[in-house]
Amino acid sequence: MKKIIPFFILLFLYNHAEAQKKHGDALGFKFSGGATLAVPSSNLPLWSVGAGVDLLMQYGITHDFAITGDAGFTNLFGRRNGIKNYTIVPVRVGARFFATPKFYIAAKTGVGFLKVKGIDGATALAYTVGGGYMVAKQLDLGVAYDGYSKNGTIGMVAFRAGYFFNND
Repeated sequence: MKKIIPFFILLFLYNHAEAQKKHGDALGFKFSGGATLAVPSSNLPLWSVGAGVDLLMQYGITHDFAITGDAGFTNLFGRRNGIKNYTIVPVRVGARFFATPKFYIAAKTGVGFLKVKGIDGATALAYTVGGGYMVAKQLDLGVAYDGYSKNGTIGMVAFRAGYFFNND
C-alpha cells in the first residue's frame, strides 16, 4: 500500500504536466460574460428559481492558477402571486485552480446586495464554492453554491454558462 500511493501521485503529476503541454493555459487576462440559472437551497422557501447575468475577469498567474473578480445580477422569482422577486447583486474576488487544462475548482468571497421590492435592502457577506469545465476555449460551464450571510444565511445552487471574449 505504501508504494501504491506515491505511484498514483507521480502518475497524476506526469499526466498533468503532459496535458499542460498539449493544451492552452490560464495565463493572462481573460474576460467572460455569463448567464446563470439559480435554484434556492437554504432559507429561501418563498422563491422558486432564478435567472441572472454576470461579468467575470480572470487573470492567470501560473499555468493552472488564476485570480478572478466578478459582478452580477440574479433575480429569484416568487413561488406564487403576491410574492415579490428577490434581487441579489454580488461583487466578489476569488481564485480558480485548474486541476486539468479543462477542469477547475473555484472559490470567491465579497459582498452581496440583497433586495426584495418594497422592503429595505441588506448588504451581506457573499461566498461561493464550486467548479467548472472549459468545454471549448471560449465556453465555460460551471456549478457552484452561492451563500450570503448576515444574521443568518441564504443560499442557492447556481449553474453558469459563460463565454470568454478574448481567449486566443
